[in-house]
Amino acid sequence: MGVPMQVKRWRAAWAWRTSARASAATLAAAALVLTACSAGSSSGGAGATSASADPSSLSGTVTFWDTSDATETTAMKSIVAAFEQQYPNIAIDYQKVDAAKAQGLFKDAARAGTAPDLMRSEVSWTPEFASLGYLQPLDQTPLASDIGDYLSPALASNQFQGQLWGVPQVTDAAGLLCNKALLDKAKVSAPKSWDDVKKGGPAMLAAGANFIYAPATGYFTLPFVYSMGGDMLNTTTKKVVINDPKAVSGFQLALDLIKDGSAQAPSFGGAYSQQQELFKQGKVGCIVNGPWAVSDILSGPAFTNPENLTVNLIPDGTARGSSPIGGQNLVVYAGADNKEATYLFAQFLNSTASQVTVAESDSLLPTRKSAYDQLKASTVPRVRFVRDFQPVMDRATERPWIPELSLAYPSMDEQWVRMYTGGVSAQQGADNMATAWLEFLPSDYTDQ
Repeated sequence: MGVPMQVKRWRAAWAWRTSARASAATLAAAALVLTACSAGSSSGGAGATSASADPSSLSGTVTFWDTSDATETTAMKSIVAAFEQQYPNIAIDYQKVDAAKAQGLFKDAARAGTAPDLMRSEVSWTPEFASLGYLQPLDQTPLASDIGDYLSPALASNQFQGQLWGVPQVTDAAGLLCNKALLDKAKVSAPKSWDDVKKGGPAMLAAGANFIYAPATGYFTLPFVYSMGGDMLNTTTKKVVINDPKAVSGFQLALDLIKDGSAQAPSFGGAYSQQQELFKQGKVGCIVNGPWAVSDILSGPAFTNPENLTVNLIPDGTARGSSPIGGQNLVVYAGADNKEATYLFAQFLNSTASQVTVAESDSLLPTRKSAYDQLKASTVPRVRFVRDFQPVMDRATERPWIPELSLAYPSMDEQWVRMYTGGVSAQQGADNMATAWLEFLPSDYTDQ
């Protein structure tokens, strides 16, 4: 079967109880991490190390590049502090790196032999870094000791040419996030199909807002493409399919919604920021976005009551609504000087307890089954969004985890702008994407 493929394995791992009993996960972040990550513990991989590396004997410095959003760094820093408290002979050189620049910075540093020991890598970067020889294979390291605890779809981007090159820290997929009060004012419901968006568009305009914000970037066109039965690539037949009729109809769908006023046209340059601000101010009904955006959205005046933010499925088109699986991995630089200490820190950072801390603090989705088990009884309000994204993840589409994947998005961004500004048609823009992709894909790929 070609990739992307529909992922249907989430629901069993994401089953939630409705029990209101208090959870250990509601303890303070540092105390929680220290308890579950104590040396010698086997839960969540926190204490397992290779036989040759007694954790108490390790020392030195581990450099860590964190690409977390500004709203997420508090939880990350608390975990780092807890690690240093438990392992005082290991210092973490914590460096916050701009996610928009991190991919290029890491490649430059790796070429120069100065890359960080550990990095938080966007999922599409991991196969590329591995193919370039910049990453340490982890199959024979402590990080692989409990690989069965990870959700399979989240793990997939870390596996390349039969080896393990990272471990998944958080996973995600975009849903349709809606302003309940604004939709109630217009007397419309969260749309289940794109036809519902078209039908409800006039009522939303009468209430003073567009129903949705059109795709902010090329990446955000993928839910439209998927909902019309389209894809990016078929890695089995080695074919580019982004310009096939079904994919093109997804681009055209988004353009039609802009034309009839149901969707707010993106702002040229800064569309994502505009989308967030309009939504936070209550000036657009719904946006396509993921759990990474929740903290920022809740800072807006339209969401002083968090219950006003609802998470809904991507609307259906001619096919079932879906969005691409995303997330972040932890990867170890092949040239790391202090690998044993790096493995220990990565285990701690990605332990069950640490993932629970991040979920409760930032509503980011864990990748460990054991983290979901602990979150079942959590009464922390932010966990509600982790639960609400479950149906979105049930429908999520796995992308083609090939080294060239991240190279596809610049041309998608460029051509999507040209489409919605009238420079090219949906078909012309998609053809231009395919042409650009064939320049970097292996020579056996075709768009014929």
